[in-house]
Amino acid sequence: SDDGGGAGKRRVTDGAGVSVGGDVYADIEELLMLQGSEAGRRTTCVVQVAEELASQREVDLVAMLRDQAGEFDRECADLRAQLDAAHCRAEGLEASLAAAGEEASDL
Repeated sequence: SDDGGGAGKRRVTDGAGVSVGGDVYADIEELLMLQGSEAGRRTTCVVQVAEELASQREVDLVAMLRDQAGEFDRECADLRAQLDAAHCRAEGLEASLAAAGEEASDL
């Protein structure tokens, strides 16, 4: 029942008109505030965890890219060595060809 205490002030009463729960709206408001605070804390926690995961993922990605860059550098160095060896062989073949040409002209 309503005790007529004004807008927003309702008290739950038993059959004899005795208040049995205090101000229901204040109780509900307090409960909602507590739930809102808890939801806010949970949201903050979720955001922090997401930021930490993103940060760790970024660190992992940077490490992976560094590893790949190192591997690429090693492959490039290996290819440079192969190219240098091919140039040396080509120079040797040119020298052999020139010597063979001189021998042929001497005949």
